[in-house]
Amino acid sequence: MSIRITDEAQDALEKAAKREQRSKSALAERLLREGLAMDRYPGLIFIGTPPTRRPAISGTGLDVWEITATSQNCEGPDEVLDMLNLKPMHLHTALDYYKDHREDIDQWIDRNSRPPQEWEKEYPGIFKGTK
Repeated sequence: MSIRITDEAQDALEKAAKREQRSKSALAERLLREGLAMDRYPGLIFIGTPPTRRPAISGTGLDVWEITATSQNCEGPDEVLDMLNLKPMHLHTALDYYKDHREDIDQWIDRNSRPPQEWEKEYPGIFKGTK
């Protein structure tokens, strides 16, 4: 596949690729995938920088994995909406995205469900000064 983009877009892509230390092709592919996902799932955004870049729901302060994990531990959608102070659209978007990207979101849930001892091994001193 070949596409034509403006010089301005080309320059912006080149600067962003240097900043992220990625090839222009790899960055363009990520941006294309994310743009298509945001178009398909209303309210979906991507936050963070690689390698911790992840899908989230705009205006909620929550990642898709957080909403999904909460919904898996609740008795129904109303409980999730109340607990996380979400609008129904937010919950539907997160769960629709999860349905189509289950493996990726399950990895985020697993990664963030580790006990404190595992976090301390990976990041010594992470809990110092906390009570």
